[in-house]
Amino acid sequence: MPTTVKVSNFGPIASGSVELRPLTVFFGPSNSGKTFLATLVYGLHTITNGFSVLPRPELWQQWAARSVAAGSYSGGSEAAKEIRSLIVHGLSAGKVKFDSLPTSYKALLADFLSADDGFSVELADELKRLYNKESTEELIRVSSPNHRGTIALSVQGDPSHSTQDQSGWKMGTTLDGTACATEVNIDPDYVIEMDDKVKQGAQLTLPLFEGDEASEVDRFIDALMAGRILGSFRENRESIEAWFLPASRSGIMLTHRFLASALVRRSTGRRRRNTFDPYVLPGAISDFVANLLTFTERRKWGHQAQLARYIETGLLQGTVETRREGKFGLPSFVYTPDSWKEGFPLADASSMVTELAPLVVYLRWLVKPGDMLIIEEPEAHLHPEAQTKVALALARMVRSGIRLVITTHSDWLLAEISNLIRAGELEDPRSDRGADPTDLPRLQASEVGVWGFEVDPDSRASTIQELPFKWIGGVEPPKIFDIAEAMHEQTAQLIREHEDGLGHEIE
Repeated sequence: MPTTVKVSNFGPIASGSVELRPLTVFFGPSNSGKTFLATLVYGLHTITNGFSVLPRPELWQQWAARSVAAGSYSGGSEAAKEIRSLIVHGLSAGKVKFDSLPTSYKALLADFLSADDGFSVELADELKRLYNKESTEELIRVSSPNHRGTIALSVQGDPSHSTQDQSGWKMGTTLDGTACATEVNIDPDYVIEMDDKVKQGAQLTLPLFEGDEASEVDRFIDALMAGRILGSFRENRESIEAWFLPASRSGIMLTHRFLASALVRRSTGRRRRNTFDPYVLPGAISDFVANLLTFTERRKWGHQAQLARYIETGLLQGTVETRREGKFGLPSFVYTPDSWKEGFPLADASSMVTELAPLVVYLRWLVKPGDMLIIEEPEAHLHPEAQTKVALALARMVRSGIRLVITTHSDWLLAEISNLIRAGELEDPRSDRGADPTDLPRLQASEVGVWGFEVDPDSRASTIQELPFKWIGGVEPPKIFDIAEAMHEQTAQLIREHEDGLGHEIE
């Protein structure tokens, strides 16, 4: 679904808006806010359950327990009854418009989204976790004239639907001092999809609580679980998830077992007096560590595993394997070059291998079609030729159904992405024959969004503008050619000075 994120006075960003496309690229100088915005995208995707207007049910349940215990809500029974009826009798069409949902259920959602201790608090807590801040006030741009920042999320309906079924919903958050206020507006014509597995599972899921002995909290949670039928939920189908590969991934990959040991020692409380309390990791990084420690090799996605193998053969010239000490041991990672019988620890491998190994692990064991994968600087520590191969791998991920957000400084990467767009605009030679693994993966211009971050030299705040694709120039990053021209002029000047000293021209 077309999704737009807009911010003002947020971290280092003065203002900017990005539309998330199958391949979204953030390009710009260091300290311009690329990671800051990518982290926000990760958090919004997570807390809205994949940009769904129906938040994660566990958030509702926590709020329900607090609200009912405080005597501030008592409508769970009616909501559960009405939504059961809708699910059992009224969903033969496989979709329902938001305005057609039971009145009591819409009231339930509105209460959660507008309550002082509801969605606003959950979003504020997630922002503080992601950026490792004590208060959301620390996320407001320091030089903001009114000390107020804003976050806006706009989600439109599936463009494959008819025009009248493309309505969506919007979320607006204002950071004003220590306050974090969020407002959600849902178009009455917003369409909530259901698939066959969800409709079949509805009969098995409801009701959860019955009889006079069920408490109001039980009935309230019953309604919330019923609402889960209307969106993505884990019991009946795989939820859409977001994954974040931070720029520090290679170092974490090499030390994750040490980090795990430190966390265990910390949790036991057996630290010596006056010892340093370990730094709390920002949320996206701590999630990455947790994924490395807890993933299981049993969950393997076919086509994504092929993508992992493509990176191994095309870039790494070897395989990345996991090994465990015992059934429940922590994983360690080993690199085995092609034609070698034995591998060796990643710590002994090149920087290219350690940079790309996390991507191989994620593609092989974690990421699935429909998920969002955010990669910081996928070109880091790579030769220009390898950077162009990374662009090919990114295009293959898009073709497999993964939605990508990447940050980059590489004009080589943009140049190769531009060529893949050019190839996509031409007639596809595969139309008359079967797919060939050696074919160039193609991208459509509408699938790619490149957003340039530019820093004002005086305020040091950045603004964001889309960098359009052009047939002749491709995607042209700002100031790259200015830098190349300045270096050329400097080289020419140094040569002239040297020639003047010699009294003759040099070859």
